[in-house]
Amino acid sequence: MAKRMVSSLQANERVADFFLVGGCQLRPRRNGEGCYLALRLCDRSGTIEARVWEKAEETHRLVHVDDVVHIVATVKLYNEELQLNVTELRLAQEHEYAIEDFVPVSQRDPSLMLAELEDTIQSISNPHLVRLLRAILDQETLAQLARSPGAQRIHHAYLGGLLEHVLEVVGYCREAMRQQPQLDGDLLLTGAILHDLGKLREYTYARSFGFTDEGRLIGHVTFGHDLVARATEALEGFPPDLALRLRHLILSHHGHYEWQSPKRPKTLEAMVLHLADYFSSQVSIFISAIQESPASQGTWSAYNKYLDRPVFLGGTIPGSSYDEEPTQTQARTMGAKHQGY
Repeated sequence: MAKRMVSSLQANERVADFFLVGGCQLRPRRNGEGCYLALRLCDRSGTIEARVWEKAEETHRLVHVDDVVHIVATVKLYNEELQLNVTELRLAQEHEYAIEDFVPVSQRDPSLMLAELEDTIQSISNPHLVRLLRAILDQETLAQLARSPGAQRIHHAYLGGLLEHVLEVVGYCREAMRQQPQLDGDLLLTGAILHDLGKLREYTYARSFGFTDEGRLIGHVTFGHDLVARATEALEGFPPDLALRLRHLILSHHGHYEWQSPKRPKTLEAMVLHLADYFSSQVSIFISAIQESPASQGTWSAYNKYLDRPVFLGGTIPGSSYDEEPTQTQARTMGAKHQGY
């Protein structure tokens, strides 16, 4: 029997199926009487919050992140988002499930994406930047790049998502180069290829997506900058001014201090790279919000905490206005909304 996917769940129905544990936290009840278990359950189609109200402490000792569990639960609507009320839970045996059900994967062929990346490198005429890219992007790194997610949850959160995101950023940068010929295209494309390479050290993605310890403590922007700095220093004759401009691209690509950017863009290429990166991430969030909305949702998606708004899904616009004001628990600061950007 085919597994029931998160994306197909609807309010008020009962579900009995296998899910991957992406998060597990024991929390006190609001009335102060005991605890409940907050779970984040995943499959390749998406993620849903779940709650275990009975035997929470016992279940917490049993369940860990990256376990596959079989649950019996009722789907509830809470704060305009679906949530599972779990009544039964057990650890699954490996023969009971297919791991492919739990790992979201890019719809693009990784070999074709790598070929597109190679075409981009070959289009760069500056020999110093080509040498740098060849030195950094060895076969092992390319294999990691083709498999890594683009983020934990926010955008391109699937295997191969990082390379897909990089190629989107390259495409947006190429369009900017057509519109603004004064751009240093070779520098901009090199920055687009390398800007998120630090994520190879930031994320774990064996079953569910998470952060490494050094990823949480240091982050991909610093990793990427240090990688480029070391590589340019190791290449004999690499121009120091070119290295400095490229390092600035890596350090400033998040654009704003409150978005965890060590520097704001101070060159034309840095600003274009930031906007291309932001464009790619925001379009991905909108597409995910649309794709993850069930067919019965109506004309609007649920409130999306990363966009701070619902998304219009099409169809007939309701006569009454839609309340876009987030609840207190939905409110996020700009920094929190863009964590993992």
